[in-house]
Amino acid sequence: MGRQVVIPQRDAAPDDGKRDVTYWSKQLVIPSRRRQVSRFWLEKAVLLTDSVQIFALMWQLSQPWPWPARWLLATRWTNAFNLDLFSFRATGAAMGASSQSFSLWGEMHNYWLYALAWALVPWTGVLALQAARRHWTRQGTSDFLLQSLAWENVLLQALQFLNGGV
Repeated sequence: MGRQVVIPQRDAAPDDGKRDVTYWSKQLVIPSRRRQVSRFWLEKAVLLTDSVQIFALMWQLSQPWPWPARWLLATRWTNAFNLDLFSFRATGAAMGASSQSFSLWGEMHNYWLYALAWALVPWTGVLALQAARRHWTRQGTSDFLLQSLAWENVLLQALQFLNGGV
C-alpha cells in the first residue's frame, strides 16, 4: 500500500479547523511545570537574615562597652534573629550596665580549637566539592554538571542549616 493523502474539503469553514486545533491542543498538551531553578529571592532572604544575625551578634559582643540606653533599647529586637530570647529579659542582656571584659560563666579550656574546628567545616565542604568536580571532569562523566549542581545545592543547604538560617 502506498501513502494516503488527505485532501481537505472545501465546504468546511476555516474557523472550524482553528477551533478544532485549539480544542485538541488544550486537551492533549499537558502544561508542563516550571522547571527552572531560581535561588534569587531565597538568597536575598538568607543574606538579609545573615546580616541581621551578624548585627545581633555584634550587639551582644559589644555589651561591655557603654552604649546609650536608647540605642540598646531600639536595637534589641535584632536578637530575635539569633533566637536569643534571654536578651529580651531585664537580666538577660547587660544593656550597657556591665563593663566587665570577661564572661560571667567562664570559658572552655582550649576553646579556640573548638572554634577553629567549626570555622573549618564550611571550607572542608567547599574543598570536597571542588575535589569531586575535578574527579568527575577527569573521569569524563557525562552528567558531571548535574552532579555538581546537585551536590552544590546539598552543600548550600547544609551550610544554611549550620548557620541557623532558612
